[in-house]
Amino acid sequence: MPKKYRMTGPGVVHDRKVRTGVIEIALDVSPDAFITEARIRKEPLTLRVQAEGIDPIEISVAPKQWLLKLKDAAVPAARLAELEELITEERNVQVTIEYKPGQENLPGMEGTG
Repeated sequence: MPKKYRMTGPGVVHDRKVRTGVIEIALDVSPDAFITEARIRKEPLTLRVQAEGIDPIEISVAPKQWLLKLKDAAVPAARLAELEELITEERNVQVTIEYKPGQENLPGMEGTG
């Protein structure tokens, strides 16, 4: 049986572009969702950039979730209104992304390979 891969974390449905079939999801996959916690507490994060031969560069940054753009989004027609509501109200959601090898045979996946 093929292995299933999964990534889950808090997020927000950021945008949906009907013409291009693109959905944008803000997603926090940091351990224990520490980026979301920092965002809620309005506390900065430290970004450390390091390369061989130079001292690390530390940058204080505002915590935001990663923005993930997904193409060829096949949203079931019966769920479009709910999805649009999540976007306009910027409601927090739990996001799960799964991949199972061979899933190109699932409904809605035609022509995406």
